[in-house]
Amino acid sequence: MAKSEEEAVPLPPGIGEEGQRLKDQLERSERIFADTGRYYGIEELELKNADPIEYEKLFGRLRGGMVNARETALNISASPIVQEIGELCYGLYTAEGDSIVFSTGIMAHVHTMSVAIKTMIERDYEANPGIAPGDIFCNNDPVLGDVHNADVQTFVPIFWEDELIGWAAGVTHVIDIGATEPGSLPIGPTRRYEDGLIIPCLKIGAEDTMFADQEAARRAAVRTPVYWILDERTRLTGCHMIREAVLRVAEAIGPERYKRFTRELIEEGRISFLQRVRETLVPGRYRAPGFTDLPYRNFTRLRDEARVDSLMHAPFEMTVGANGTVSVSFDGANASGLHSQNCTPSALQGAIWVLLAQTVIPNDKVNDGAYLATTSEFPVGTWTNPDDPFVSTSRAWGFLIPGFTGMFRSLSRGFYGRGYLEEVVAGYPATASATSGGGLGDDGRESAYTNFEHSCQGTGAGAARDGADHCAAMWNPEGDMGEVESWEGTAPLVYLGRRVKPCTGGPGTWRGGMGYESLLMVDGRHTQYLQHSGDGYVFSAPGVLGGYPATPATFTTCTKSH
Repeated sequence: MAKSEEEAVPLPPGIGEEGQRLKDQLERSERIFADTGRYYGIEELELKNADPIEYEKLFGRLRGGMVNARETALNISASPIVQEIGELCYGLYTAEGDSIVFSTGIMAHVHTMSVAIKTMIERDYEANPGIAPGDIFCNNDPVLGDVHNADVQTFVPIFWEDELIGWAAGVTHVIDIGATEPGSLPIGPTRRYEDGLIIPCLKIGAEDTMFADQEAARRAAVRTPVYWILDERTRLTGCHMIREAVLRVAEAIGPERYKRFTRELIEEGRISFLQRVRETLVPGRYRAPGFTDLPYRNFTRLRDEARVDSLMHAPFEMTVGANGTVSVSFDGANASGLHSQNCTPSALQGAIWVLLAQTVIPNDKVNDGAYLATTSEFPVGTWTNPDDPFVSTSRAWGFLIPGFTGMFRSLSRGFYGRGYLEEVVAGYPATASATSGGGLGDDGRESAYTNFEHSCQGTGAGAARDGADHCAAMWNPEGDMGEVESWEGTAPLVYLGRRVKPCTGGPGTWRGGMGYESLLMVDGRHTQYLQHSGDGYVFSAPGVLGGYPATPATFTTCTKSH
């Protein structure tokens, strides 16, 4: 006889707070914020007010754990993209997936990794495949929480006894993604099926050990499996360091006090963001459109229907409220298309974080509190939020970068209106001069490379100073060119020279920072396929307050037959 509903076997206790299921805990957290407008309904920062020195010491311990994990991982990584350029970061998240504290590095992933964690919770990973101490999860799917699939994320749950109290997370930019074109920034893909290896929030390990079949899948899918696997172990090392740092803090102050502390940190982040905006920006509506062109009509390696010249429009609009809230809209953006520069809402959140962390909140307390003080509109069906889930997104930064030049210009106008001249920055270059490619290596295997020296561009002019020369990128303010020998070690390219390129900053009362130029030669041992993108025919980085655009990135390819 079938059991009645009253006789049904009850569900086992959840791994969340007080035995809740994680889905229920997440829904409760979001409901409390919707009802109160405060994270977890916190009306007073009790721990901070009671003992501000101890509060800051605890924060320093957590932040130090993030930075220590990043610096250790950076120095043990085999990838020059990670070791030379610093294309990695680490973060600590609540059990619900809200960012608490972040390391230095590529700030784009403060909220993208939050989206991925929340995706796993909403899909009830607690029930299947399960979330247990020692588990390892991986994601690089922009639809589920990322910018593009070259940014690979690792997640490790942090348990106190039987309760999940947080997540350690890290991300690195890999050298090759296994796409139809070699490297990590391919121009050729037009559909998701051509984007290479996509890992949609998978469990890839248990008991602190990665599954052997996952490593086998990497070896079969990408052209640089050694770098990929070592990057994966690098991220995992950092996550385990963070887990140990968190457990030491939780043991010192108790798990309940730890949870209260992390929630206060997020609420403090929200309050601080609102205060900073009120201090530095003039309330109102700011409009600053951006454009970039895709001159693909003569690109013979594309499908016929994708070989068209098109112009992408970013009608950026930012509304600053009198209470300090910020709203961003791309209403009116053009549709997604058959190219690799489409984006997802998670990717655009990444760009918002990159820019806010360099302008409005350039401090160490960057977390999801600021996210809770902002809203965004990414219209469905546009390149910002495709209604076709199978468009290519592998080169999302290709339009994220020019698309958000309007945010720098809008913020700078607000700063100028408030009299903060030293905060004004006209913008940033498109960092389009990226070289990637591949071909047969010396061992006869297919190989790939991505040269990341383009992370050293000039910064925009200020309202009272020139821009800085060849020192940073929009997506990595700690940018470094890297040693010539490092890039030569990963590709059959020989540097004949690298120098500052004069007159590239853009004219105005104050000039922008100068760029650089490099001269490279393929060594000729093997046939190589190269991709090197310039700026096209439009200025993607216009000036502000009467300044003129900078010189676009250009490239020249010379070939000689024997």
